[in-house]
Amino acid sequence: MTWAFTFRSSTTVLYFLAAFLLARSALAESDAPLHYYDSAIGQTGAALKSALQSIIRNQTVIPYTAVSTDTWDAVKLLDQDPFDPLDILLIYSGFSVPKSEQSNGSTGTWARDHLWPQSYGITAWNGNSRAKSDLFNLRPIDTNVNSSRGNKYYDYSTTPISTHPEAPGSSADPNSWEPRDADKGAVARAMFYMAVRYDGTDPDVPDLELSDSPNAAQYRFGKLTTVSAWHRQFPVAAPEQERNQRIYSDYQHNRNPFIDHPDYAEMVFYGISPGQAWRRTRFTDPELADPSMSGDAADPDGDGVKNLLEYVFNRDPWQPEPTPAITVSVTSQGGSYHLFVSFPHNRNATDVAVSYEASSDLQTWTPVTPAVVSNIVLSSENEQITRRFPAPAPTYFVRIRATRASP
Repeated sequence: MTWAFTFRSSTTVLYFLAAFLLARSALAESDAPLHYYDSAIGQTGAALKSALQSIIRNQTVIPYTAVSTDTWDAVKLLDQDPFDPLDILLIYSGFSVPKSEQSNGSTGTWARDHLWPQSYGITAWNGNSRAKSDLFNLRPIDTNVNSSRGNKYYDYSTTPISTHPEAPGSSADPNSWEPRDADKGAVARAMFYMAVRYDGTDPDVPDLELSDSPNAAQYRFGKLTTVSAWHRQFPVAAPEQERNQRIYSDYQHNRNPFIDHPDYAEMVFYGISPGQAWRRTRFTDPELADPSMSGDAADPDGDGVKNLLEYVFNRDPWQPEPTPAITVSVTSQGGSYHLFVSFPHNRNATDVAVSYEASSDLQTWTPVTPAVVSNIVLSSENEQITRRFPAPAPTYFVRIRATRASP
């Protein structure tokens, strides 16, 4: 299926072109370096998992407990209460407690929780493995809640359900632990990270796997289906992005790919295409079942950009953007015209081909190959594409056609 935009050449859009390029040129502080994920582009399934593991595997290992900077010190900064630098925010409750009350084994109100429990492979081969001190897997937790959670895997709680006064909104059943809603998305992405980072190639950590059949002896934690649902339901928020960046810049010097690129989760663990993953992380199950909402031809935000092109341009299908998707400018010299077309492109949209057609009357369209002006990488996800078309007359039309390579 294909969709197209049509623009008439006009010099009146020069301002919008300049403003759009300026707006897209700045790299957010929490973004991954421009080419950090280059080797993962175009991959899916096991190949993507392998590519991501190669990207993130060489982290700096922080001592678990030491006289020098260790995981206690790191967690105190990573999970610091933004309103009180002397306090830390606890997982599963959001409560703010003094940093000075860290547990020493007999006293203290908070400890370090291994989201992926140690008994599920983290200390299987080495009690001080790099996985044990991985900051993506460590969060501060109330000591009593830590005992209640134990090594329960993540899932929705079913009867008989128990709760803890120091973890309001969280619950447990005999086998599993359900975090409060505010933590579910971050927990899910931490689990994805652990299952990709530790694939059995390290000398001190076995192959950790996410599964719907958790088994500590086989290092399978869970539940994959549940955390996948939480990942989709509770998207990445700014504090999670900031924590990811802080781990990268100040401590381990690696990143959680599933915070930077949420679509990777479905691609790694279910082997689906980038386009399918893009849809699944932006539409609910009922919306996915309704082509008028999630289909390639749909336009749920009513901005005139169909979903297929929202994907190609890496735009939000639910939010009309204030800037045009495609901008054009025209130059003329000695009676010859050139039309410049510029647009954002999702670098991960490798399953959609972009082509160009031209017309002088909006009736007859002919395929055309423009000159490449530039492909400027703006972030690990986005690039800005600019092409030049020789226009035989002042009235000249170009459209961009996006064609999905697979269903």
